[in-house]
Amino acid sequence: MSAELIGMIEPLFSIIIVHSQADSEAASLKRSLDALDRQSYQNFEVLVYYEGSAPELLEEAVGLRQYPRISRYEWRDEADDDAVSLRERGMSQARGEYIIHLMPEDLLYDFALERIVSVMRTPRRNLAVDPRSGQILEGFPELAVDMNRNDILIMAIVRVGVECDGTRYWMNRQGDRRSGMMLSGFPALPGLVEPMQFVVRRAIWEQYGGWKSDTAIFARMVQEHRARCVPAVLGEHW
Repeated sequence: MSAELIGMIEPLFSIIIVHSQADSEAASLKRSLDALDRQSYQNFEVLVYYEGSAPELLEEAVGLRQYPRISRYEWRDEADDDAVSLRERGMSQARGEYIIHLMPEDLLYDFALERIVSVMRTPRRNLAVDPRSGQILEGFPELAVDMNRNDILIMAIVRVGVECDGTRYWMNRQGDRRSGMMLSGFPALPGLVEPMQFVVRRAIWEQYGGWKSDTAIFARMVQEHRARCVPAVLGEHW
């Protein structure tokens, strides 16, 4: 499919990546883009925003022109807002129904988007659930939980370079990425989730006024809108 035709189709997903010269290597961004290029589901766009100097060096080092699903690449000199404004700009320019936020260190497995779409399309039986115990009840339709809302989907990921002992977790020494801890997204609490786990309708983001710089916004979204959990590990946060 040509780049021109891709630009005419409304994508289902808009994947926003912000690369900071101070925090990330070009090799990490290339690895992330290569993984997106291999996705078995292809109805998505990628928006890349670079914060730093000499954007032409990043473009050359990564080879941005080789990725046909990059619909936008912009840069600016470093600013002091944790790239919040770049995330905001990405959401204002995104065309997809759903937004996925990645960092250059994030990697989606080749089948990730296909699996997410499969969950969206799979109907589930609404269940009546006891709000106190969480047990499934029979004959209480007023307590039914809507299991088919696709406003927010949560994927499980592996957090590489992190170990835990059941009571706490810690980062390994710099460069030691041998171990990994899985983050399921349940519960969706700050410190227990990564932004890349959340696939959120653009309309929901608009309700909350856009990107926030901490994961508390995701916990609030899930609390107020509920989410469908994708029963698979679909990526890695490095």
